[in-house]
Amino acid sequence: MIVTGASSGIGRATALRFGREKATVLEVGREEAALRDVAAAVEQAGGRAEVLAGDVTEADAPSRIGTTALENFGALTTLANAAGT
Repeated sequence: MIVTGASSGIGRATALRFGREKATVLEVGREEAALRDVAAAVEQAGGRAEVLAGDVTEADAPSRIGTTALENFGALTTLANAAGT
């Protein structure tokens, strides 16, 4: 699954909830340190997390996000758009 805005707020809560469900989560957001903290919590809860720092408003963001998810997970099942932009 992909969660945008995963470094805080609703995105963070979404990533953590799916971590508790043992999901594999690609966390996308602008603040890499915060994303890494969330990733550690997802993994502690039993899920798997990858981090992709960046701004979803950049023109190449959808391509980078999709490519990263497919390379790391092999397939996409769920997208949670929680970025504030």
